[in-house]
Amino acid sequence: MFQAELFDWLWVESSHLYPNEDEAEQVEELEILRDEELRKFELLQINTEEGQDKPLFSYHPLISRFFESKFKELEDTEELKHKFCKSLVKVAQSIDYRPTLQDIKKFSIAAPHLEMIATAIRENIEDEDIVKPFIGLGRFYEGQTDYPEAEKWYKQCLEICQQRFGDEHQSVATSLNNLAGLYSSQGKYTEAEPLYREAIKILENVLGKDHLLTIKVTNNYQIMLNEMG
Repeated sequence: MFQAELFDWLWVESSHLYPNEDEAEQVEELEILRDEELRKFELLQINTEEGQDKPLFSYHPLISRFFESKFKELEDTEELKHKFCKSLVKVAQSIDYRPTLQDIKKFSIAAPHLEMIATAIRENIEDEDIVKPFIGLGRFYEGQTDYPEAEKWYKQCLEICQQRFGDEHQSVATSLNNLAGLYSSQGKYTEAEPLYREAIKILENVLGKDHLLTIKVTNNYQIMLNEMG
């Protein structure tokens, strides 16, 4: 499932562990497969660039395509996809609202894989997690001032949440808030204001005026109004 890009071995482990089996034994078996089979025959390459806090891995593109074809033959494909998405959702949650250069550098490894799960296999992302890959990608690009790319992912998040949940849902409101925040940070207040209003309306209906998320989005809106003067 991994793209022909660098990846963290922990993502492999977390997407291939079974809860009813001994975790330490499973990790050891995966590491043996990695070191004695995949790396031995140069099917898996290791990258240890200066400044990395741990080694990263990559498949040769031809090997990646071979594994992809074999993957489709497995009986538990959907379960593996689900676990894979779950492991990358955790990565998406790790990027801060205002990422540092170090955060962006670390997250750049995960970005191609997150883009893949957000497009090709997003049906395997649980409802409670669906916004997280998109938010992570939006923050990643927004942190680099690549606003068009950030807007693309925030808009996709909104569209997908509306399709999955309908218009009156907390995740839809979260998506509206993120998109409004992006516009507000660029001084595009006329585009941001109706999105904030709609997000607040949804949250008041679904969660109530006193819910922490409702208060948070309302505060974001008030901050923007103060900036507008």
